[in-house]
Amino acid sequence: MKRLQVKSWWVFSTYFAEGFPYAIIASIPAIMFRDMSVDLSVIGFTSLLSLPWVLKFLWAPFVDAYFTLRKWLIAMELFLTILFVGLSLSLFHSSIAPLILLLGIGSFFAATHDISIDGFYMDALDESSQKSVIGFRVLSYRIALAVGTGVIVTIGTTLSWKIAYGTAAFIMFLLFLFHLFFLPQSVEHGREKRAGVESLKKAFISYFKQDDIVTVLLFVVFLRAGEYMLGLMKGPFFVDLGIKVHIGWISAMVAIPFSIVGAILGGAIIAKWGIKRTGIPIILFQNFTNLLYAALAFFSIDNIIVATAVVTAVESFSSGMGTALLMIVLIRLCDKEFKAAHYAIGSGFMALSGTLLNSFGGVLAESTGYGWFFVVSFVVALPAIPAFYRRFRI
Repeated sequence: MKRLQVKSWWVFSTYFAEGFPYAIIASIPAIMFRDMSVDLSVIGFTSLLSLPWVLKFLWAPFVDAYFTLRKWLIAMELFLTILFVGLSLSLFHSSIAPLILLLGIGSFFAATHDISIDGFYMDALDESSQKSVIGFRVLSYRIALAVGTGVIVTIGTTLSWKIAYGTAAFIMFLLFLFHLFFLPQSVEHGREKRAGVESLKKAFISYFKQDDIVTVLLFVVFLRAGEYMLGLMKGPFFVDLGIKVHIGWISAMVAIPFSIVGAILGGAIIAKWGIKRTGIPIILFQNFTNLLYAALAFFSIDNIIVATAVVTAVESFSSGMGTALLMIVLIRLCDKEFKAAHYAIGSGFMALSGTLLNSFGGVLAESTGYGWFFVVSFVVALPAIPAFYRRFRI
C-alpha cells in the first residue's frame, strides 16, 4: 500500500474520534444511570457494553478484507452520529430499555470504528512514522476521554443528559464531515478474509502453547480486575456522595493528567530498575488506592470534594504506572511472529475478566455498600502478585 505523508492533524483527529465514542458509550452510562436513580445491580450489567471492544479481533479480518479502511472509518462515524441522536431522543422516554439497546448497538459500531482507525494508521504510515507520532496519538485519545468524561458529563449533570448526548452527536457529526472531506485517500485495501482468519487461529494456538500458560492467564485475568471493578462503581459513588456536578472537572483536570504522568514515570522507572524489581511494588500501589476509596465511603470527611480530588489523583497516577507495566508485560508475552495478535489476545482476556466481574459488581455494591465493595476490589487483584512472581521473578 502507498504510504501517506505524516500529518499530525489526521492522526490527532482520528484518535480523538476513536476515544470519544468509548467515553460516551462505555464510561458515561454508569454516571448517567445513577443520576437517574437506577439500581447499582442494573448499572453493574452495563459493563457488558464493553464486550465488543474485548472481542473486536473476531471480526477484524472481515473489516480488513472488504472495502477500504477509510470507508469503514467514515461509515462508522456516520452511524455513531445517528446513534447519538437516537440516544438523546430515547431519553424523552421513561424506560431505559431503548437507551441500553442503543448503547449496545453503538458499542459494536464504535469497536468496528476502532479497528478501521488502527488499521488505517498502521497501513498508511511506515514503522518509523508510526513511532514519531505515537505520543501524539496517545495524547489525542486522552483528550477525547477528557472531553467525554469531562465536558459531556458536566453538561449531563448540570443541564440534562438529553443535551449532553445531543452535544456528543454534534461533535461526532463534525468529525464525520472533517474526515469525509479531508482524510487522505488511500489505495484500495483488502486481503483475503480466509488468510486473516487462518492467521487468527494460528495466533490463538501459539498463545496457548506458551510455557506455564496457567500462570500467564492468572496474571492476565487478575492484574487489573480490581481496577476494573473500581472504575465501574466510582462514578455512581461520586453521584451518591452528592458531588455529581464536580465529576466532569475531576475527570478532565485531575484523573486524566495524573494518569498520563503516571504512565510516563512508570515507564521510566521500569526502564531504569527492570520489571523484576518494580513489578510487584507497582501492582500493590495500583490496587492499594482502592482502599482509599473505601476510606472515603467508611469515614465522614468535612471537605469531601477536595478529598475526592486528592484520592482520584493518587488512584489515576497509580493506574498510569500500572498501564506502563501492563504494556511491557503484554509485549513480553508476545511471540515475534504473532506480536499484534498476541497483544490483542492478552489485553482482550484481561478486559473480558474485568467485564464479567463488573457485570455482578453492581449486585455486590448494592448488598455490601461502597466501602466493602472497594475492599473486595482490592482483594480480587491480589492473585496477580504470586502469578507475576512465578512468571517473571523466577
